[in-house]
Amino acid sequence: MLRCVWRRKHATVREVWSDIERRRHVAYTTVATVMTRLTEKALLRQARNGNVYEYAATRSEERVIGSVLDATVKRLLGGRPALLLAALVRHKARLTPDDVVTLESLGKDIRRR
Repeated sequence: MLRCVWRRKHATVREVWSDIERRRHVAYTTVATVMTRLTEKALLRQARNGNVYEYAATRSEERVIGSVLDATVKRLLGGRPALLLAALVRHKARLTPDDVVTLESLGKDIRRR
């Protein structure tokens, strides 16, 4: 849902529901509930526009992904980000050639620091 709002810059529940519904079945009320929860968690902000509420992201996609990864590394991997990278490399069958190039480039950046 956040990805849809990031892509659109602002969106109504119906617009987000419509985007998701193209890929998989989901109830409109489920989308509305999740967007309300994201608003309560300050990941979305809500503004009235006529008869509907429009939602906009309060944080960038990069910032949210970074926060989620930081929390995952701390809780799941004992604060060791190298374990995350090792898992990505071990499961390289799921990586695209572009993903491999990106990881190689990041490795070079890390060595330069």
